Amino acid sequence: MDAFSHVAIMFSVACGISFLMHRLKQPLLLGYLLTGVVVGPALFALFPIEGAVSLFAELGIVSLLYVVGLSLNPKVIGEVGRPSFIAGLSQILLTMAIGFGLGWVFDLPLISSVYVAAALAFSSTIVVTKLLADKKEIGRLHGKLAVGILLVQDLAACFLLIGLSAAVGGAQASEAVATAIGTLLAGGILLFLLTKTLLPRVEHLLGASQELLFLFSVAWGMGMAALFHAIGLSLEIGALAAGITLASSGFAVEISAKIRLVRDFFLVAFFVLLGAQLNFDQVGGLVVPAILLSLVVLIGKPLLVQGALRWLGYHPRTGFLTAIPIAQMSEFSLVLALFGLRAGHISTEVATLLAVVAFVTIALSTSFIHRSEQLYERVKQFLFIRNEKKETIDELISYDTVLFGCHRLGYDFLPVIRAIGGSYVVIDFDPEVMQRLQTMQEPSLYGDMSDPEFLEDLDMKRLKLVISTIPDIEANRLFLTKLRGQNTDAIAIFIAHSLEAGKTLYDAGATYVILPHYLGGNMAARMIRQFGLDPSKFGEERDKHVCDINDRLCRV
Repeated sequence: MDAFSHVAIMFSVACGISFLMHRLKQPLLLGYLLTGVVVGPALFALFPIEGAVSLFAELGIVSLLYVVGLSLNPKVIGEVGRPSFIAGLSQILLTMAIGFGLGWVFDLPLISSVYVAAALAFSSTIVVTKLLADKKEIGRLHGKLAVGILLVQDLAACFLLIGLSAAVGGAQASEAVATAIGTLLAGGILLFLLTKTLLPRVEHLLGASQELLFLFSVAWGMGMAALFHAIGLSLEIGALAAGITLASSGFAVEISAKIRLVRDFFLVAFFVLLGAQLNFDQVGGLVVPAILLSLVVLIGKPLLVQGALRWLGYHPRTGFLTAIPIAQMSEFSLVLALFGLRAGHISTEVATLLAVVAFVTIALSTSFIHRSEQLYERVKQFLFIRNEKKETIDELISYDTVLFGCHRLGYDFLPVIRAIGGSYVVIDFDPEVMQRLQTMQEPSLYGDMSDPEFLEDLDMKRLKLVISTIPDIEANRLFLTKLRGQNTDAIAIFIAHSLEAGKTLYDAGATYVILPHYLGGNMAARMIRQFGLDPSKFGEERDKHVCDINDRLCRV
């Protein structure tokens, strides 16, 4: 058979197995790995894995790391804040320490233990973001923290990949670290110069054509990868650099969306290639190490994240829901495995061990993420929950007004709540928001609106006004159901970001639902009717709006 037939068979088998994975509600990349096992020498040996499949696999790695680089926008990283950095970094270091220790127990060579330790530390950005988006949780606090931790992992992975690339060239450990630091500094300067000089000159040209933008995106990624490879570094480092260079551009989101299609296409070949290279002749001897390493990933990593967030002051529920998505190995771990296998750093048995652990942990963690709320209810008594609610319940009963959530929109309600008189309290579960409220000397309580036990401690009958700026529709609906069961007179103002969500809240008993897009469009239409075509009137409103935005940015 020719190369075209090999590729056709590969995608056909991958489609069939991935369809089965989809029916089982598992990530499709597990199907790709199984495809490699099926078509490779482990089972049917349908075709050689060199040639076109190998080239496609390299393109898959390049496009994967290109997309990772595009996500490393300094502004985005700044938004995830201190909690994600502390939790992510502590989890990486402690997981690597545990993994390295287990490598020593398994009598692995030093470099193999490093690969095992690194592979365990990282979690799958592709799997986690997809599942959180499907559950509509990526915008919630625990979703933002989880994505922030994944970004920290991506940054650490970049540094590790640079160090290992130096080690491939024969450098000692100290030289590899020095090379990694030097490469980061030199690359940072180069990327800064490119983003400030070259890219602004071509951005206006790229916006004129979607086809040209796509072609430029592919050429830039492959060209940077080839350039870094030509100067002695790896294709992977070049792809990362290409993505980071464009991360701050105005087209980063659009480029990322286009390259994801390329990535998904070629990643099939990468995972097939990895699956085909696995050696199952000694699988019996891998059972105990695979179980122990899987336990580290499935239990150890979430406990480390949970502990770090608990230490930072987050509610156990928030910490648990943030930690559960981290309980799997990453596609980047498999990139490391293949990288180490080609460099001769690890044996086929070690690569097989890592692939088995990745398969098991991704499959199980997917189920965990789907059932995270139920899992929390089962284990919450073991999470050392302090009874903050019982300590503050007497104060909470006396409040006439409750404001849930005070991040951005919530600040607009504070002056109005003060003006109407009566006692009030702001309830939030974000420690950083709580710290700002305490600095402002606003009455505040630490609580989670979606926690049924917390709602049980609220005296709904005494409430006169309830305002929720939390965009979690299920949590808002739960609260409204409990409120209207005891109090039909309280004014309940909630926020929703879609017409369907707004209708749901009205049906649950909301007095008024804020729909930002609807209100914004309505207000703009009123301004046009009021001001007509007078630019000076619009200029006055613009100046007021800019002042208000600046004031809110300072407060938030």
